Amino acid sequence: MEFYQVDLRDVFHPSRPLTPLWLLVLIRGLPDDCRFNAERRGGQEFRGWDASRWAAVATVNAVRALQYTYVSAHSKSRPKPPEPFPVPGGVSRSNGPGSFAFIAAQQLAAARKAKG
Repeated sequence: MEFYQVDLRDVFHPSRPLTPLWLLVLIRGLPDDCRFNAERRGGQEFRGWDASRWAAVATVNAVRALQYTYVSAHSKSRPKPPEPFPVPGGVSRSNGPGSFAFIAAQQLAAARKAKG
């Protein structure tokens, strides 16, 4: 109803033109940040989290990782690693294997090992 102004109850009304197939077409076209897709992902805490928001969070986490890497490389004491930006469900994909922070940490460890 929010996006298409269609009442789902019309599927069960014989005089209305809404068919189950057309309803599925409409559901597939819902935006990523709608209520339905939020529930599919794990709850209403995911409401409003579309691709651009996930990309913005990944950018913030990458900048934090770059700052941490730069400070670590240019200081004698080891600073505390940055906290990832909070995301719904507590899922953090920013510091896992394959992330920039993980790869940078591996490269720094390899450089220290080769140096010493």
